[in-house]
Amino acid sequence: MAKMRIPVRLLTPTVVGKYGSQLRTWEAQTMELVRTQTSVPVPRIHRVVEVGKSCYIFMDYIPGQTLEECWPHLSIWRKLWVAWKLRSYIRQLRHIKLPQIEAGVPGPLTDDICQPKGCDNPAFGEFEAGPFSSYDEFILWLNGRFLVAWRFRPLKGGGTEPDILQADAPLVVTHGDLVPRNIILGDDGKLWVLDWGASGIYPIWLEYATMMRSAVRKFNTNSYVAPSWFRLIRFVCGVYDKQYRFVERITFAVTELLFVPAREAIPDDWK
Repeated sequence: MAKMRIPVRLLTPTVVGKYGSQLRTWEAQTMELVRTQTSVPVPRIHRVVEVGKSCYIFMDYIPGQTLEECWPHLSIWRKLWVAWKLRSYIRQLRHIKLPQIEAGVPGPLTDDICQPKGCDNPAFGEFEAGPFSSYDEFILWLNGRFLVAWRFRPLKGGGTEPDILQADAPLVVTHGDLVPRNIILGDDGKLWVLDWGASGIYPIWLEYATMMRSAVRKFNTNSYVAPSWFRLIRFVCGVYDKQYRFVERITFAVTELLFVPAREAIPDDWK
């Protein structure tokens, strides 16, 4: 009888927030939520072990190929099947109902909405943002980062600035890093979704923005990105180009200028 391979994944959090270090057990919580409330194939969690400020997650090994490996070799029909599957997955995630969503508390899943967790997503830089106790507070922080970017790095060539964000888009369950390396075409014929470390409750446009951001960055570093992948993103997530442009615009302000308060970026004649 063949032995089941269960790899160990070590999650070491980097946290900036008033609540201090938090174990990232919420990743396993999100995976279990998705596994039980949707048809999205995710590895089954066998055990979560907390050691100090780290978290070990024991989960099933999924044999197969990532889309990063096999996408160029798939037939057009197989690519269409992948696109329909991913579209179905996103729609299911967006239909999940949770008290955290109803309360309008963004960020990773939390059992206590009075104790939100810091947002850990590639769009927010290398450090966790927040935590945020409300949707309005989250949008205020994003717009503050935009103000910093606008003040310290003006657009070249007189480009048009994106509009500031409003807290008017629905909050939904979001994977947050749905890129080809995190999607496996399994030997069992299923399309598996891995690495839920950037997941959480976020505006409906964030999935599109993060997928586009990753693809464009790969393209800009002279890595090949199939045109069909860009079309897939739009089909799977819906098109949110204005929000994507906003996320791209604040990149400088959530990396090099992360700790510059937004107020310091306000022009003197505004104060």
